[in-house]
Amino acid sequence: MTDNSQKSKPPVAEAVFMVDAQWRISSFNLAAEELLGVQKEEMLGKSCIDVFSATGRFDGLCSLRSPLAAGHAVTNFRMVVKKSASARSEALMVTAIPIPDGDGNLAGAIVSLRDASDPSLITPLVLDSVADGVFTVDRNMRITSLNRAAQEITGWSREDALGRPHEEILQAIADTSCYLAESIELARPVSKRDVFIKNKSGKVVPLTISAAPLVDVEGTVIGGVEIFRDITNLIQQDLILDSIIDGVFAVDRDMRITVFNHAAEQITGWSRDEVIGIPCSEILHSSICGDTCVLAKSVKQARTMVSGPVFIKGKDGNTIPISISAAPLIDPEGTVIGGVETFRDITTSIQHDLIFDSIADGVFAVDHDMRITAFNSAAEKITGWSRDEVTGIPCSEVLHSSICGDACVLAQCVECGMAMTASRTIFIKGKDGETIPINISAAPLTDPDGKIIGGVETFRDVTDHIQQEMIFESVADGVFTVNRNWKITSFNYAAEQITGWSRENAIGRSCSEVFHSSICGDSCAIAQSMYSGKPVANRSIFIHNLEGKRLPISISAAPLLDHEGNVIG
Repeated sequence: MTDNSQKSKPPVAEAVFMVDAQWRISSFNLAAEELLGVQKEEMLGKSCIDVFSATGRFDGLCSLRSPLAAGHAVTNFRMVVKKSASARSEALMVTAIPIPDGDGNLAGAIVSLRDASDPSLITPLVLDSVADGVFTVDRNMRITSLNRAAQEITGWSREDALGRPHEEILQAIADTSCYLAESIELARPVSKRDVFIKNKSGKVVPLTISAAPLVDVEGTVIGGVEIFRDITNLIQQDLILDSIIDGVFAVDRDMRITVFNHAAEQITGWSRDEVIGIPCSEILHSSICGDTCVLAKSVKQARTMVSGPVFIKGKDGNTIPISISAAPLIDPEGTVIGGVETFRDITTSIQHDLIFDSIADGVFAVDHDMRITAFNSAAEKITGWSRDEVTGIPCSEVLHSSICGDACVLAQCVECGMAMTASRTIFIKGKDGETIPINISAAPLTDPDGKIIGGVETFRDVTDHIQQEMIFESVADGVFTVNRNWKITSFNYAAEQITGWSRENAIGRSCSEVFHSSICGDSCAIAQSMYSGKPVANRSIFIHNLEGKRLPISISAAPLLDHEGNVIG
């Protein structure tokens, strides 16, 4: 019969705790609670040195700090302690693994305590409690332990991996350097190197690794420990970030740059490596750096903010106009840990705006609903309306054109997709209610794919021209103009009455064909005026009207000049 009173002793669970760089306890498992006789809640955040000194039972643990700070892992450190409930003592085996930060300094450590009477002195429980992959090797670089995370990342089981050369488990690609061997050889830690490995199934996995020598209590290097993390998600995030057309950068609470995407490099001229860790104000020199910084406000107020345009300076010192949006960067617990800013180079947009506003004619654009989307400076000057007042308003409510409705040229061109010009002068009303005569032309507005998304209208105030025509028509004397080829270009009402020629029939004909003057040829007063650039006054001549009747007239002639003073007729 089996003696039930002689049951085998169950395996002893390892007491595991983690500390940060200041030796404060950051995690504490159930076995550690049982070993120390305290609750986890009482330990977290406290200095383990103070805790261990207070009990008087674990003073030996304080000696681990020196080798850990030097980047050395400690394994199989035997420590004798008194049992909490009696005066008897018990032997424990201690393993401590340093966790380095990005600069190789101690960021924390994992410490496990195990019953020395347990034949299994390897620490699978402590390693399995770590989210990162961890394995240890002996001096021959053969695997001596492999935690659960390492098994998941590499695809190798603990049973298959133990005793194998470590390079079979982590098959590095392209990089022939063995950082673990380097760490063991130099007896110092190697921190956060990015490598690519092939797992057991041949899949390429990107990792960030840290390595440290494994030493016994006498300080002899007996192997090494490597900690690694699968950074597939981080690389995917970086690829997504670098595919964004806008510049994106992130900062921590001290406004130091932590992320800088490819578009940000292209816009500013700074590389990612040059700016990481530098205050963003020292890189961008924004026109709103300081109290008006949108990103700083976003971080402080924990809300998204938008601004633009603002100006930054590129690496070459050139000023770059950008539009920006900023948002707080929040960790999974809801704590604001920094901020992220997205920015777009609007140099081309501003150049287009400058060109748009330099056009002498009024120009405005509408969407499919005939709502105004753009309104240049000349349009503001002609109508009296500002751009801000009219944007988003139907053009009919702003301009009150004499052809609003079915006869609207702009609506027709948007509908049919063809450019159009009004065949006559139309009238709009300015902001002050005054009627303004204009000439217009309209064209459809298309996107890069050729799809009609609205329309654009160009208009010119012809008030002066109409006033000149009214004056021209009100003159009692006959008046006409010619170009340099002697073709009639204008013909007033009095000229029609005197000659019998209508304006429509006279324009485009040579003046000699219309007037049959007695001085046509070398004695022509208009020719003399054009050639000399001076007026000719009060000459008496004869012309023939449309019916052939000979008429005595008195004429004066003057050169017709353009805006630059050139004789054009």
